Amino acid sequence: MKYSSRVLIGHIVISACIFLFSIIGFAIASFAMKFTFSLLVWLSDGKFDLPLYEILRSIKIGSVGGGVLGIGIVLFRLFKLKGF
Repeated sequence: MKYSSRVLIGHIVISACIFLFSIIGFAIASFAMKFTFSLLVWLSDGKFDLPLYEILRSIKIGSVGGGVLGIGIVLFRLFKLKGF
């Protein structure tokens, strides 16, 4: 295997990891925010209401946001912009 193809595979692996970690990180962060706000409402009202559809919705929204950020970072790295 040539050196240039190994470098290309390395860049692809790093870009895929950045993309996946940003999706997973944003999904976890959005769930944590939703849980925190539900916990604060529970502490103030005494009623804990966090249905499954709201959890899934917040995870989906976080995943889309993380995907957009991940694609942006990967494209910035691809075009070799400073700082990425």
